[in-house]
Amino acid sequence: MEDALQEALGTKVLQPTGHMGGGCISHGQSYDTDHGRVFVKCNSQLEARRMFEGEMASLEAILKTETIKVPKPIKVIDLPECSTVFVMEHLEMRAVNRHSAQLGTQLADLHLYNQRLGEKLKKEGSTVGKGQGQTEVQFVDQFGFHTVTCCGYLPQVNDWHSDWVSFFTRQRIQPQMDMIEKKSGDREARELWAQLQLKIPSLFCDMEIFPALLHGDLWGGNVAEDDSGPIIFDPASFYGHSELAVLLLCNLPVPLMQCKLQPAVLSRNTKQSPSQNHRKNEVYWFPEKQLVCIDEIAPLFKSVFSPLTERKLQQGKCFQQYQL
Repeated sequence: MEDALQEALGTKVLQPTGHMGGGCISHGQSYDTDHGRVFVKCNSQLEARRMFEGEMASLEAILKTETIKVPKPIKVIDLPECSTVFVMEHLEMRAVNRHSAQLGTQLADLHLYNQRLGEKLKKEGSTVGKGQGQTEVQFVDQFGFHTVTCCGYLPQVNDWHSDWVSFFTRQRIQPQMDMIEKKSGDREARELWAQLQLKIPSLFCDMEIFPALLHGDLWGGNVAEDDSGPIIFDPASFYGHSELAVLLLCNLPVPLMQCKLQPAVLSRNTKQSPSQNHRKNEVYWFPEKQLVCIDEIAPLFKSVFSPLTERKLQQGKCFQQYQL
């Protein structure tokens, strides 16, 4: 594999550094090359190329904003023996500690980037676009992304929608509910979802939601820092509602996966990017976001999450008890 990788990278030197990394989806290690140190993620599953191409497109999009540090993507390569690798810049990362407040600020800058760009272009009389294939960042006036991205192996279809509610229900929750029903035969969950989705538009009424470039899979395991500041990695980006990303990071309902940076991240992020409705819909917001989080993780860890999914759906029956 290393000979093929060396040829694909066009480097005379490909020396393992001994630095290993990875998670439950892919594994990787770092190499010294003619062009500097790189990190190589490897996966042998059929879905690997789609997964890595989505990650590369996500890193490229975030990198162009110059708001928060990410590994610079280099190349997705198919190697012999049915392996696909994703080569990126090697970064010396550690758990977030000193830079948690800065993480909140820079996440807010990332989430506000598209809105600020739109306001600037409006003043200058420039045009807007869907963000597909441009070499420079353009304002995006819809929700979605120009390619499929993946949370783990799970593909996120990012077809463009003009409003957040349509994108959120059709491209995020509905596919996961279809998958859960197909794998578990849980018809009750579908019936509860049918009731809940009728209430979703009311959760966002009177809210002006601008498409924001999101990491897309932001949790404590995908954030880190180095001496220069915070780093985010393993993205599955799309243009969506900015508060979704932060609330998933800081309100994961599973203690093992919770980011322990909630106070600093939320405080600085809220100061930088205050909610336009001043938490008017908070009673809806947290259960609904936890449902999204559980829904996306459930197909990967179904023995743990299926009961939680149904419990969150059951909460939908109680939404009408509250007044906006």
